[in-house]
Amino acid sequence: MFPERSGELVIPPMQLTGRLVERRTSSVWQPAVRGRRVQVESEALHLAVEPKPSGFSGTQWQPARDYRLTQQVSSGDALRVGEPVTRTVIIDVIGLEENMIVEPVWPELPGARIYPDQPQGITRDDGKWVLGHKEFRYAVVPEMEGELVLPELRVEWWDTQTSSAQTVVLDAYTISVLPSALVPPQIQTTALTGAATDGVVPSHLPSGRGQPAYWRWLTLLFATLWLLTLIAAWKLKGSVLERSSDAGSTAPVAAHEAGILASLQRACNSGDAGQTRGALQHWLREFGPNEGSGSLFEFAAGIEDTAVREGIYALDSVGFRPNSGPDLEMGWNGAAFWRQFEHWRKNWLLAERENSPPLTDLYATENRASK
Repeated sequence: MFPERSGELVIPPMQLTGRLVERRTSSVWQPAVRGRRVQVESEALHLAVEPKPSGFSGTQWQPARDYRLTQQVSSGDALRVGEPVTRTVIIDVIGLEENMIVEPVWPELPGARIYPDQPQGITRDDGKWVLGHKEFRYAVVPEMEGELVLPELRVEWWDTQTSSAQTVVLDAYTISVLPSALVPPQIQTTALTGAATDGVVPSHLPSGRGQPAYWRWLTLLFATLWLLTLIAAWKLKGSVLERSSDAGSTAPVAAHEAGILASLQRACNSGDAGQTRGALQHWLREFGPNEGSGSLFEFAAGIEDTAVREGIYALDSVGFRPNSGPDLEMGWNGAAFWRQFEHWRKNWLLAERENSPPLTDLYATENRASK
């Protein structure tokens, strides 16, 4: 229940209506008695709703008991021009529903393009307070080399426990941007042009005079041999891939996926909820069943394994509680969650392999075109 204006808020009383049956004797065999009609009622609640404080200077009114702002960046410390990096801004609030959480405002970001994704959120309660969780995902594409600084974000909110304005800050994140691999580096021709206009030829450039003619033929021969070597390597690679695809039945886990799963297992066994959430979201984006989505809630809602689903909800609930520690993470068991997740993942891979359509034999009699 969220009041929309200040003043007195009256919560009407609760009413309960029923029938009171009074037995005359302790005997079970007695005529049916309809009983008398009774009605009980609680007292009405009168609450004083205070107005918005005049000292609050923020643009968005967000009163809460606790407000947390974290981030996850998909890229490492370096990327190339034109390659996107995903920045996920995660907000956990005690006292607000997810639809009441306001999206942080980005400042101007020169030299890059920003593509926001659809926000994902969920609202729950712990029996006393409303817990809101929301994730804002942005794809940032750098357009020039150098340093890409994902800017600092600030959110102003009102602390209802201390009755004071607070500002939560998300630190900036710097990434080195290398030149694009598709564009060759520019040749510095300015100095050479200036030297040529003065009639001076640099000593490191061949003049072309006095060179024997057989050098041109040797250069052509080596270029031809190099092209033949590339063609032979390409054909050899194709034959190896065909043999491996025909002979293999269960392909091993890719090295990239194995590294992510190893990080997830270490985080689970060490009981680190934050590292577990990040590694699991990374695996969902790269290899998960929801077409590259990294949302834990979509993943939990789309699987039938109750143990894994409850483990994800328990993992997510740790992030809502302030001052998380061993006593607060008792509801989530990292080692048990890893065993449950790995059991589900193997069954999912087996089901995907069985549901894939078989290859069509084009040389079979029934598949030949009739003349």
